[in-house]
Amino acid sequence: MRIYFLAQRCFALLVLLLFSGCYFIGNPDGDTLSGLADCNPNSDVACDKVDTDADTDADADTDADSDADTDTDTNVETGDTGETGDTDTGVPCETSTWHPDSDGDGYGDPATSAEACDQPDGYVADGTDCDDASADTYPGAAERCDLQDNDCDGLADENLSESWYSDSDNDGFGDEFANVDVACDGTTGDLVAARDSDGDGAADFDCDDSNATVNPLAEEVCDEADNDCDGSIDESGAFGETTWYADADGDGYGAGAMVAEACDGAYTRPANVSSLDTDCDDALSATNPGAAEICDGADNDCDGAVPSDEADLDGDGYNVCAGLDCDDTSADAYPGAHESCDGADNDCDGTVDESDASDVATWYVDVDGDGYGDAGTSFVSCDAPIGYVADASDCDDSDAAVNPGAHEVCNEIDDDCDGDVDVAAEDATVWSTDLDGDGYGDDTYASWLASCEQPDGYVADFSDCDDSDAAVSPNAAEVYANLVDDDCNGIVDDSGLTCFPDADNDTYGAPTGGIYEPTGVCGTAGYVPRDSDCDDTNATTNPSRAEVYGDGVDNNCDGSTT
Repeated sequence: MRIYFLAQRCFALLVLLLFSGCYFIGNPDGDTLSGLADCNPNSDVACDKVDTDADTDADADTDADSDADTDTDTNVETGDTGETGDTDTGVPCETSTWHPDSDGDGYGDPATSAEACDQPDGYVADGTDCDDASADTYPGAAERCDLQDNDCDGLADENLSESWYSDSDNDGFGDEFANVDVACDGTTGDLVAARDSDGDGAADFDCDDSNATVNPLAEEVCDEADNDCDGSIDESGAFGETTWYADADGDGYGAGAMVAEACDGAYTRPANVSSLDTDCDDALSATNPGAAEICDGADNDCDGAVPSDEADLDGDGYNVCAGLDCDDTSADAYPGAHESCDGADNDCDGTVDESDASDVATWYVDVDGDGYGDAGTSFVSCDAPIGYVADASDCDDSDAAVNPGAHEVCNEIDDDCDGDVDVAAEDATVWSTDLDGDGYGDDTYASWLASCEQPDGYVADFSDCDDSDAAVSPNAAEVYANLVDDDCNGIVDDSGLTCFPDADNDTYGAPTGGIYEPTGVCGTAGYVPRDSDCDDTNATTNPSRAEVYGDGVDNNCDGSTT
C-alpha cells in the first residue's frame, strides 16, 4: 500500500513539473534534491522542496516538519496546502559553476567551485588555473625558464629547442638582440620566449630590457623615450601632451586657436608655438603679457588697459612718459628722492643702493673668517662685501681661534679678546696650598687656586688632612696611640690602611669597594689610599684636574660642572 502511495506522489510531482514548464535545480532553504542546484531565491515558495512521501508524517523519512506541510523548512509557504504536501509554484533559475580566482588573473581554481545563479565576488567561470596563487601563471601565459608550468599546459619549461631572450627587467618581453638557444632547466636566469602581444603574427621585443616600464604593452608618455617600443618617441596620444598655440611673433606667447596636442620635447614640439594663449597681438613681439608698458598709447602688457602718456600713476609728481619718473608704480622712486638699501633706484640716477643711501651699514674685514671683524679696516655699503662682517671686536684677525667668542686657554695669548692673558683659562690647573711643605695640598676647597702656572707654595694635590703638620699626609705612616690621623685615611690611630679601587689609574680611588690592608700599605694592584675620585672610569676626572668650561662635566670632583 505504501509503495502505491509513493508512486502516486511521484506521478503527481512529475505532472506538476511538466505543467510549470521548468525544472527545479535548487533551494536556498536548504531543501535539496539529488542532482539539483540552487535556484533564484526571489521567492521562498519557488525554492521549496516538493515532498515525496505520503505526507501523513507517519512515513519512514527523516523530515522533522513543524509547519503545516511536510518539507524540511519551518515556515508555512504561500503555496503550502497543509499535510497534503508542498504545492509551491515559484519559477526556479539555472545555476552556473563558479571557481575562486584568488590571484585575479581571470582564471579560477579547478579544485574548488560553487553553484550560484549570479557570479559571486572573487569567482570566475573559467576553472583552468593551475596555480591560483600566482597571477603570472594561467593558460596562455608566457612560459619562462623557472621550472614552473607558467602556461598550465602540464609541462614546465617546454620547447627546449626554441630561442629564449633575456628579460632582465622581468616585464615579460625579451631583448631581441640578447637571445640564446639553451635547454630551459630553470637555472638559465630571466629568459622568455618571443611574444606576439598585438596579435599581428610578428614577435614583439623589449627595446629597453633594463626598465620594466618600457615594453610593447607600456603606455607612451611624454619623456623623450620610446616607452611602447614601436620605434617612435612621444608620438601623438602620449600621456602628458601639451596644448600648443600659434606664436607668430616669437615672443613666447601664443594666440588664437590650438595648433596641436603634442609632447614638449626635442622630437615632438611643433615650430613657432607656445603653451600660452594670452598674447593680445601676435604680430608684435613687443606686445605680450610679459612686456613693459611704454608711452605709445597701446596696451603693451596685454592687461586690457592703455595708460595715459601723461599719467602720474604713483602720485609722486613725476611721470614716466616725460622721461622723469624711473618707476611710476612707486611713490618713493623719483629724481631727488633719498636712496635706500632696498634694491631699487630710488633717486632715478641709474644706480641701485649706492653708498650714499640713508641706511647704509659699516662692514669690517674678517681675514681669518671667524665671524669677527677688524675695527681697523672697514667699508660702507648696503650689502656686506665678500670677506666683511658687521662685527668689529676681533683682537687678532689673523688667527681664527682668537675672538670674543673663543675660550681662554693656557697659551700666553688673550684668546677671548678680554684684555687678560691666561686668566680663567678653561684648561688651567687647580692648585692647593702646601703650607707644611710635605708635598700634599690642603684638602679644603678654600685653599684651592686655578692657574696656568704653579704658584709658590702650591701643589697639584688635595689630600693633606692637616696642612700645618708635615708629619701628617697620605704618605705618612700611622703612629699608634697618638690620637692623630697620621696617614689621612679618616681613621685615627689605625694600624692598617683602607685601600680603594683605582680603575682609571689616576691615583684617586672610587669611594666604594675599599679593602683593608693591615700592613698600612696598599699592596693590592689597582688600589690606592685615596677615595676622592668622582668618576673612576675617566682618568681626566679627579680632584687634581682643572675644570673645563662648558663641557658639562665635574672635572675636578668639586661637586660642580662650572
